[in-house]
Formats: sequence, structure tokens, C-alpha cells
Amino acid sequence: MILIIYGSKYGGTSLCVEALSQRFIDDEVHIRNLDEKDIDLKAYDTIIIGGPVFAGRLYQPITDFCLKHKPVLLEKKLGLFICGCAPDKFDEDQIKKAYDTQLQDHALVKVKLGFVVDPSKLNLFTRFIMKKITGKSGYQKEINNEAIEKIYQTITQ
Repeated sequence: MILIIYGSKYGGTSLCVEALSQRFIDDEVHIRNLDEKDIDLKAYDTIIIGGPVFAGRLYQPITDFCLKHKPVLLEKKLGLFICGCAPDKFDEDQIKKAYDTQLQDHALVKVKLGFVVDPSKLNLFTRFIMKKITGKSGYQKEINNEAIEKIYQTITQ
């Protein structure tokens, strides 16, 4: 069984995870938001975990979860992802900064799933920052289908 665990600050990561889960439509996959309590990792042989990156830092609840459950995660088939709107040239560096070195070394796959920016959910300062980064001010959705396929192919081998 496969478990996808994610955290989402403004809802964009939820949409990326929904796209990812659709690729696993024929597999037994459970999806858990970190807002849920008592996530039992022991029932799964494969775990995919990730969340958004803001200002170069992974969403803190994901970092905390990974540190708390690191011994169990190191026993599982593991995939890691981030979501964010920084230019692609920063992806590898952001993933390296986001996750513990041991988890990175253990992970079979590490990717950026894409991003969703919904200005209606952001405060004025965050809207300003997102416009500076992306060059756009409206709703934006970029799902990286190649990354989704990479996760699927790697995890299901």
C-alpha cells in the first residue's frame, strides 16, 4: 500500500497531490493531510511525502513530521516532493535544503510537483512576493506531469 502525506498552507499543494493521486488510480493509495491526527505509517510499505516551499524553506509541519518519524520513514520505500513557484533552476537546491540528508539519500525519487497560486487566499505581502517570483498576478496552476510520472514509475517498480 502507498501513503501520500502532505501539508498545504494555502491549498495549492492539495491540488498538486490530487493530480499525483490520479496517476496511481489503479493502485491502493491513501492520502493524508498533516492536519489529520494519528497517521499510522506502519501499515504502508511505500510513503510519498511533501509540501510547499516558502522563501526557500519547506512548510514547517512537514519538516517536523519528517524528523519525528524519521526512523520509520527510513524503513520504507520513500518519495519526496516539494511544491513551489521558484524557477526550475532552483529545484535541486530547494529539495536539498528541504529534507534531512538521510531521508534524501534514502528516497528513491525527489521532485517538484508544481505549484498553484490563488491570490484570493493570500495576504497583500504574499501576493506581492508571488507576483515578483512568477511575473503574474492572477490565479496560476502549473502541475509538473513529468514529475508525477517519475514518481509513479520509480515507486511502482
